[in-house]
Amino acid sequence: SRFSRQSIDAIVNEQYKTLYSIVQGCLGDHRMQLVEPREKEGFSSLKRILYELQSKKLPRKLGIRARRERKVVRSIIKILRQRPDITVR
Repeated sequence: SRFSRQSIDAIVNEQYKTLYSIVQGCLGDHRMQLVEPREKEGFSSLKRILYELQSKKLPRKLGIRARRERKVVRSIIKILRQRPDITVR
């Protein structure tokens, strides 16, 4: 979220929806149902954990590394757009 233009709430909601659908699919595949109070408690704590992880301050060295890697990825994307003769497999 530090490099994204989306708000932390939007990122958390997107991640939550993805995880929620995966969990519901797995439970449906195994014909299991969640009991209402446990379901509410589990999914609310999942959303809280996702929010804490997104809003937690990134360690300095990790932030520097993330910026450097993002810069490398951007330069690769730029080169690939400029060079139509290069294909990625």
